[in-house]
This record gives sequence, C-alpha cells and structure tokens, in this order.
Amino acid sequence: MRPSYFVAVDLLLKSFSFLVIPIYAYVFTPAEMGLFSEWFSFYTLLFGLSFFGINSFVVVLSSKGITGSEVEPYFVRFLIKWWLLILSILLFLQIYLPYFYLEGTFFILPIAAAAFCVIDYTSIKLRLTGSIKKYFFSQVIVFLLIHLLPLAVTIGSPSASVRIFTFTFSLLITALIMVFLFREIEFKAKRYQKGDNSSAISSRRIREFGFPLVILAVGQWFKSGFDLQLLKAEVGYNLAGSLGVVIQLSSAILIFSAVLNRVYSINLYKLLSKNKTQDWIVLLLKLSFGTAIVSAGLFISILLGFEVFLTEYNHINQLAVPIIISSLIYGIACYFSFILFYYEKSALFTGLQLVSALIHIPLSLHIVSRLGPENIGYSSLVSNSIFLIMVLGVGFKIQREMANYDHHAIVKKNER
Repeated sequence: MRPSYFVAVDLLLKSFSFLVIPIYAYVFTPAEMGLFSEWFSFYTLLFGLSFFGINSFVVVLSSKGITGSEVEPYFVRFLIKWWLLILSILLFLQIYLPYFYLEGTFFILPIAAAAFCVIDYTSIKLRLTGSIKKYFFSQVIVFLLIHLLPLAVTIGSPSASVRIFTFTFSLLITALIMVFLFREIEFKAKRYQKGDNSSAISSRRIREFGFPLVILAVGQWFKSGFDLQLLKAEVGYNLAGSLGVVIQLSSAILIFSAVLNRVYSINLYKLLSKNKTQDWIVLLLKLSFGTAIVSAGLFISILLGFEVFLTEYNHINQLAVPIIISSLIYGIACYFSFILFYYEKSALFTGLQLVSALIHIPLSLHIVSRLGPENIGYSSLVSNSIFLIMVLGVGFKIQREMANYDHHAIVKKNER
C-alpha cells in the first residue's frame, strides 16, 4: 500500500480535528481556555517523555526486518522502570510545588499520556501492516472518541476541568478499544515475566535512540509551555487563553509540514545521494512556498474569525502574527534538516533544538518585561529564526564535506 494513502487519511482527519478548536474557544471563556492550554502543554510534554521515542524506534526496527512482537517484552520492562521514575517526579511536584496543581487535574496527566502511548503505538503498527482499511477505521475511532465526544460533553457543561476529565476518559476508552479490537500488542504473560533475550534490542540501545527525543520534547515545551506559564504568572489565565488558542491553531502548520516531510523525504534522500544539489534545493523551496500559503490562509482565518465572533480574546491577532510566522520558519527548518538525518546526525539536530530553546527562555522574560506580555510571540519568532539559520549553516556544511569526501573517494578508486 502506498504511503501517500496513509498520509491522506492523517491529513483528512486531522483537518477535521482542527475545526473543533474555534468551537471550544467560543464556548469557553479565555480564562478556561488558558487553564486547558496549560494542562494540555504538560500533557504533550509528558507524552513525549513517557514513550521515550519507542513509537519511532518500532518503525526503524521494522525497516530492518525486526517485528514489534520480537522486542515488545524489552519495551514493556524498560517503560515500567521509566514510568516509575516519571511518577516519582510528578508526586514530588504535586507535594512540594503546588504551583503545578492545575486545578486538581494534575494527577490524571500520566493516565492520559500512558493511554495515548498505547493508541499511538497501535496506530503505528497498523501502518506497518499496510492495511489502509484497518488504519482508516482506527483513526475514525480516534477522531470520534478523542475529539468529538469531549466536544459534545463540554458544550453541555463548558469548563476546562470537564474537558480535561472527558478527554482523559476518551483516551482510556480508545486505548482499550485499540488493544482488544485490533490486537496489535501481543500479551504473553510468561514472555513478559521472564523476559525473552533478544539480540535485536537492549536497554542501552533504547536509551541511545530515545534520549535525544526526550531532550527534544523538553526543548519544544520551553517554546510554548514556558510562555503559557509566564503569562499565567504575569497577567493570569485570560491572555494565556489567547496564546493557547493561537498555539493550537498554528500547530496545523507544523502538522502540514510534517506530512509533506514524510511524503517527500524519500525523494529528497535520493536526490542528496546522487549529489543533485540544485534539484533538492528547488524541491525544498516548493515545499516551503506551499507551507507559506497554508500559513497565510490560517492567519486570515484567525483574523476574520476572532475579530467577528470571538472578540473577548484580547490581543489574539497581535499574538498570531509572530507565532504563525514562527511555525512557518520552524517547518522550513525541519524540511532542510533532512540533510542531518540522511547523514545520521539526529543528535546534532536535537542539540540545535536545545540551543534554540535555551535562547527562547531569557528572550521571553526580556520581551514580557520590556515590551509587554502581548508581544511574547516574538520570542518564538526570534528563537526559531536562529534555529533555521543554524540548521542551514550546519546542514550545508555537512553536505559539502560529505560531497567532497565522496568525490575524493571516486578519484582514488579511478586511480587504482
């Protein structure tokens, strides 16, 4: 089955899921939206931490002929230890840092994150089987239960806590359905207790693959979650709600660029391997132009929609301009980062992300204190611009060095 079919399913259903965001903004007050955005930022962080990149690792192992059933006992034992560490840290925060209390919803964060880990893992294994019908059916279930069910309940009782609890309940139900309906995760008690020895995987290999992705999740959180926390501390939840809406809507740009990246990555790798520099640069510029069009359409939609129907969200357009441009720049940086992944420099990509995040934190503090909290979006614009410059500089340097190395190798071979 062609990968583009699976991409089309993802793009179609995710497009529908973005339509519920303005509805939530309409039924919520800005303060309620700010509270949910704060909780959701921690949820996405915890999901990135808790799965330790195993969802991506399964795909890598599959490309090398290693099936998930061969290594799942190792994954389960590793994740149990890792989750116990995470739960210990969360318990410490709950007891000693009440600032992270999140209106009584903090304790369900690990439940929601663990449930989505199961959903995501099952979805990936369905993609690997190549059955578009099963995959489409699974994603329809995800859309109906995780997106539409919480929306229906929240409209009847509009509050952030209701949405959070309903969302978590939906995740749990969906995870159970995915496990027992599709049966992609094999549970064999003796294997999990004794632990089959596998030459294909080890805890060290899991750590080496997953740790850079954990660092990446933390770095990404500091570009959004930190800003929400800062606005909450400075002016309360109202402006944080406006920022949360813009962040959720602008993630459409990131998903669109990720889909294009997934579709065209094979073509880019082939062009790079053949040293067709001009061709892959032209392709990347076309992808960037398409993403820019989507970004412009999103901004116009926000401008018209919130100016007409959601006027209680203060400074929404002032926040949207830099954040949407920032998302566009980040998407372009991810396009050009294929050079780093082709030459297996993923740790370098994570390092550049971390540098960008470390720049973002003091920049946000400075902008809020000097220019006002409504201009906090410019910290993302600056930090992501720096990230793009670093990716371009490092990526083209590596490409030139490897091209020269290949050229010298060919010359030596011909001399022989």
